[in-house]
Amino acid sequence: MLAMVPAFGWVALFGALLFTVFTGSEHVPAVLIAMLAALAIGALAKRVANDEDREWLPTLIMAGFFAKLAASWLRWWVLVDFYNGSGDALGYHNRAQFDLVHVWRSFQIPDMKIGTTAMEGVTGFVYVPYVPNLLGGFFEFATIAFVGQIFMYMAFRNSVVPRRLKLYALAVFFTPNIVYWPSSIGKEAVMFLGIGIAAYGISRLLLEGSAKSLMIIGVGMFISGLIRPHVTAMQAAAAVGALLFAKKGVGVAQMPGRRLALLVVAGIGLAGVLLTAASSFGISVADGGDFEGQVDQLVSNVEQQTDKGGSSVEGGFITSPAQFPEAATRVLFRPLPNEAHNPPALAASLEGALFLAIVLWKLPAMLRRGLRIRRDPYTLHALFFTIGFIIAFSSFLNLGLMARERSQVMPFLMVMLVALGFGPPDVEEEERQLEEERRIEGLDELLVGAPIAE
Repeated sequence: MLAMVPAFGWVALFGALLFTVFTGSEHVPAVLIAMLAALAIGALAKRVANDEDREWLPTLIMAGFFAKLAASWLRWWVLVDFYNGSGDALGYHNRAQFDLVHVWRSFQIPDMKIGTTAMEGVTGFVYVPYVPNLLGGFFEFATIAFVGQIFMYMAFRNSVVPRRLKLYALAVFFTPNIVYWPSSIGKEAVMFLGIGIAAYGISRLLLEGSAKSLMIIGVGMFISGLIRPHVTAMQAAAAVGALLFAKKGVGVAQMPGRRLALLVVAGIGLAGVLLTAASSFGISVADGGDFEGQVDQLVSNVEQQTDKGGSSVEGGFITSPAQFPEAATRVLFRPLPNEAHNPPALAASLEGALFLAIVLWKLPAMLRRGLRIRRDPYTLHALFFTIGFIIAFSSFLNLGLMARERSQVMPFLMVMLVALGFGPPDVEEEERQLEEERRIEGLDELLVGAPIAE
């Protein structure tokens, strides 16, 4: 069925091109952008495939990309018609097309302060080659996010433990939360690219410990750090944790000297990222500063700012392990169907309920296989990132906002769900063989001393 999606996608694009041309629509450039993006993704799909997945990956990537374009069009329609143009995407678009694109075209770099200003600057840069078009901008940023998804798949494939590659590919390319939210002009799309590139670099670092992997990580974290340095800091800390706790004899842990050197370099990098993140939130780490008080004030401000509207719920920042289950449920899965008050919330709630059910179903297997997680450093990295994300975003009390923010952690949650919940094929086969051996041994013990019929 998925093999038919790319063909339908191309037919839809050519149909849209003919329709926009003959009706004189303003969206002709947007359709052309989508077609060029599809050609580029098709070439990239063939490039990244290897002997493990060459038979199915290019088709799956193209199917996922056409789903991404459809979600991008839906997000554009929701912004323009459902919300009457009220949204961050339109603000980024207007600022970029009227001011910043001209700065880039004059070979100057506009103000790129961390956060919203940087996002506006990135939008202006993307608009440099053509006359800005809102729908076309949506398609461009959807493509940027999708490239990040491809890097996340490649990171998973790099793991030192054989994986269920197709299952993870289906998850990272077709999970609705991942497909929908990072598909417009917005921070989520840029974050997906940065996080994806960094994840790929981290997977290589944990596997081989090469200098090239550090460069790849640096590129990814530079991109994500421009937008949300606190999320970049979480990923950096998760990488250091995986490098530190990986089991000896696995990946880079087989090389103690290189591992120690990488820990020093990664620790220095983590310190720099943490300082940048703290500075972006106005937190001073200078001697004599009330660091703890500043953090408490920041958390309080976030809770107050997000505890508004019909989607706000009770809760707060995690201060004890006993609060972790509630916070994890709120950050990763809510709203649930009984909390939905409009169609978008209902769609998010159905997805959240489904994934909560899958996690609960696979939780025993995840806990059982989790005892061996140190043998798989990239899954360890995914675990640390997910835990850090839950703690950091536990102060967000608006479920509508949280449904969008969680798209950044969903690929890492999928790593754990696929790797531990469903398990790598060879490990499952090994477990079945051990179980069969135990059963045979048990039968032998029962038969010892039993009378033999004459």
